Amino acid sequence: MRLLSLSFYKILMIIVVSSVIVVMGIKSYLSYKETKAMILSDLKTESAISLSALQNNLAHFMESYAVNEYEKLITNEMEKKNFIGILVEDFNMGSLLNQPAYKTGSIKNAEWHVTSLEKEPSLTEHIFATCFYKDQAEIYSQKGVKLGLVSICSTDKFVTEELEGLVVESAWEAILVSLLMITLLLYSIRFFLLNPIFNIVTNIQNTSKDGLPINKMLAKGAIEVISLSKGINKMIDTIKKSRKELKEEKERFELAIEGSQDGLWDWHVPSGKVYHSKRFETMLEYSGHELSDTIEAWTSLLHPDDVKTAMKNVNDYFDSKGSSVYHSNFRMKTKNGGWRWISGRGKAVFDDAGHPIRFVGFNTDITNQVEHQKQLDHTAKHDVLTGLPNRFLFNEMIEKSMAYAFRNQKLLAVLFIDLDGFKEVNDLYGHDMGDCLLKEVAKIIHKTIRIEDIAARLGGDEFVLALTDLDTKEHVNVILNRLLTGLAREVICYDNNKTGLMVSASIGVSFYPQAFDIGSQALLRQADQAMYKAKSAGKNRYHIYNIAEDNALKIHLEQIGHLKKALASNEFVLHYQPKVNLRTSQVVGVEALIRWQHPTDGLVYPDSFLPSMNQETQLMLGLSHWVVEQAVAQLSKWIDDDINLVMSINISSHDLNDRSFEKFLNRVISRYPNVKPSHIELEVLESTALEDSSQARELILATQSSGMKVALDYTASITLSGLASIILAG
Repeated sequence: MRLLSLSFYKILMIIVVSSVIVVMGIKSYLSYKETKAMILSDLKTESAISLSALQNNLAHFMESYAVNEYEKLITNEMEKKNFIGILVEDFNMGSLLNQPAYKTGSIKNAEWHVTSLEKEPSLTEHIFATCFYKDQAEIYSQKGVKLGLVSICSTDKFVTEELEGLVVESAWEAILVSLLMITLLLYSIRFFLLNPIFNIVTNIQNTSKDGLPINKMLAKGAIEVISLSKGINKMIDTIKKSRKELKEEKERFELAIEGSQDGLWDWHVPSGKVYHSKRFETMLEYSGHELSDTIEAWTSLLHPDDVKTAMKNVNDYFDSKGSSVYHSNFRMKTKNGGWRWISGRGKAVFDDAGHPIRFVGFNTDITNQVEHQKQLDHTAKHDVLTGLPNRFLFNEMIEKSMAYAFRNQKLLAVLFIDLDGFKEVNDLYGHDMGDCLLKEVAKIIHKTIRIEDIAARLGGDEFVLALTDLDTKEHVNVILNRLLTGLAREVICYDNNKTGLMVSASIGVSFYPQAFDIGSQALLRQADQAMYKAKSAGKNRYHIYNIAEDNALKIHLEQIGHLKKALASNEFVLHYQPKVNLRTSQVVGVEALIRWQHPTDGLVYPDSFLPSMNQETQLMLGLSHWVVEQAVAQLSKWIDDDINLVMSINISSHDLNDRSFEKFLNRVISRYPNVKPSHIELEVLESTALEDSSQARELILATQSSGMKVALDYTASITLSGLASIILAG
């Protein structure tokens, strides 16, 4: 641990020095062993050479008993060589002396002088007993007789001296080489490795406020150091880029938060600590940092009616481990005691056990949106002009009223009101005055009915009422009479307009429960049918629905369906009745008469189907258009055949009230160039009162000015002031 606390340079120095010393020590040891082996080898070789020479020379001297000669030879050999002793055992001489062997030779004393064995017998015994290396050879005569032995003893004195010198020399060499290698290695390490690393460390330590190096790492030194420098530079550039992007992202996030006017909250769930941003507090009219940083501060501001739901939404999100989306709307109390609608959204981080650790999100003030949605909901279910419930809301409310009446054995009365003469008010005074009249009618209805009753506007001049919680049907009569009286009074809409508006009402009534199960739409339809009965009976009155009328209506609707199909299938035909001048007996014209060629009933006359069709404006207009087109086409064919007649075509009050009928007539006639308007005579047959006298007058005058004739059937009784005189004038 102490080594790890040293600098990199010191650690490297210790490693390098230790390594060099170990390497040089091993080298010296190996060199010592090699040198020692070489010295021993040389010693053995020298001993072997001398032993061989002595072996050859001593054999001759031993055969001739020349002791003095071979002693000189031994002494001479001892002086030339570094042997410490030579011992000769002469068996031949020993037999003369009656001894096993005659021993002679030389040794070197402590002063390294050659002396005979006899002079220092104890030294001789010691030398040959402790001989470092001893080599021995047998001596034979030329005849092969064993003459004696010669032994050479070598000392380790010279070996030791030479090895000691070698050790000293190797030590100095090792020291010098080690110092040189250490110096070179340390310099190289410092120059190529440590200095670049030191520069890198220096640059890394020289940082700016953001904690990143100010200068780039210098790319010099070893390849690895250069790679390291480049890697660090790249890492720093990446960090700077990431920080720049993070900074931009943070600024963008802060701008987005500031722009969105959302309040940030950060809840550390285990501790219950919550961070509230300034905007979180200002949207609740706090100045900032006034709310405590606890979850209780949030819950304490929740509306009592929203606490349970808000906490359930949080717990449900926690239970889902974040797999669901947290979104909750609730009301929070402002500092001044008001309430603001808040939309909370967030995301939590969970630990491995699935427990929430951190919950971060935003609060958005959606009060305006909620209020706007309430307005939209009110608009969607209420009439914009009068503020009364519309058809959609009335359907919801009447369903509940019917269920209440059935459950409590009470009566429910539905009143369908249609204003009489409202169209004339619109046409005469304009839609603004008509709207004002409708609003006044709504006020009159509200004043007339009870609080528990329901009033709605279905559209146009149609209103519907639901009188609830009734004990008997007679209770409705009082309200009906009040409504008829109130709605028939003169209404003045604007102070500067002294003209009073006069309308009345036709009211249809249906009751619930009935003998048979009935739905809300059928109940409303019954009241509508009863209203038409009241209007047909003379208006400004009410009519109570009964089942017999319903059956008649069903028959009527069924017949209308057959007639629509007949018109679409071209089942109608025209018969042409001649008109004869009684004075001249000449045929002057024809009248187009409608017949229905029924698929099963045969030819059906108009009195069987026209009364029903006359109650349906669009169907009657469709039939009139078909008659005109067929009659004009037939007239064109007759004219081509030089038969000049006046075609009399019956028209209804629906045609007189139709603003587009004149254009239709002109368009049909224009398709047949040989047909002139003077060839056409329009005959008004209906006895039904005209709804728009001014429109009828305009149509008659326009057709007359184009050359067409207009005539009244002798059965007609049209309630249009001045209309007869206009026709006769034509």
